[in-house]
Amino acid sequence: MSNYTTKTIVESLTGIAQANIRDEWLLWADSEIEEKTGEDYSPATASTQYIDGPGGPTLILPVYPIISVTKIVCDGIQVDVNSFAIYKEEGLIKVKEGLNLDYLGLDEVFAKGTQNIEVTGIFGYSSVPKLVEELATLIVMRIMGEKGLINIGLKSESIGDYSYTLKDNAYDITKAIDDLFYSLIGDEVNGEAV
Repeated sequence: MSNYTTKTIVESLTGIAQANIRDEWLLWADSEIEEKTGEDYSPATASTQYIDGPGGPTLILPVYPIISVTKIVCDGIQVDVNSFAIYKEEGLIKVKEGLNLDYLGLDEVFAKGTQNIEVTGIFGYSSVPKLVEELATLIVMRIMGEKGLINIGLKSESIGDYSYTLKDNAYDITKAIDDLFYSLIGDEVNGEAV
C-alpha cells in the first residue's frame, strides 16, 4: 500500500509541520478509502495474479486498471495473450470469438477452479487519481482535527453528556469527505447513503 496523499500536501494546506503529521494517519486514510470503495488506487506494479476460474469466457481481475498483460496460464497451459480481448479500464479479459481450444487440450479457457488462472502483467493506476489524493488529504485533516491540531470545522458534536457547537461558517470536512466518496462510488458508502 502506498500513501494516497503526502505530508508535504497536508502541510501546505494546514500549516502543520511534517514532523507533526504521523505516517499512521496517511495509512489510515488509504485504508478507509480502500475499505469504502473496494478499490486499491496504488500506482501500477508488475505482478502475477492467481485467480479462481469462473467457468466462462470472461475473467474479472481483482486489480485494475490493466496496463498490460504479458502472460496468461489456464490450468497450467500457457495461452497466447493475443487470443483475448483485454478491457483495461474495467479489468476484464474475454476470450476472442473463434478461439480453437483443441490444440491446447482445454475444454474451456477459464475453466471453473481454484486459483487455476494465472495472469501476469502490469496492473494499477499510472499515478494516484487526483480525487483520491484530495480525499486522502481531507481524511488526514479530519484526523488532525480530532487530535486537536487543526480546526476541522465540525459544527457540533455530542458524546454522552459532553457537547459543543462551533460557529456557523465553519468548514464541514465530514460533508466534503462524503461528497468526494460520492464522486468516487456513487450514492452509497458501505451500503449507507451519503
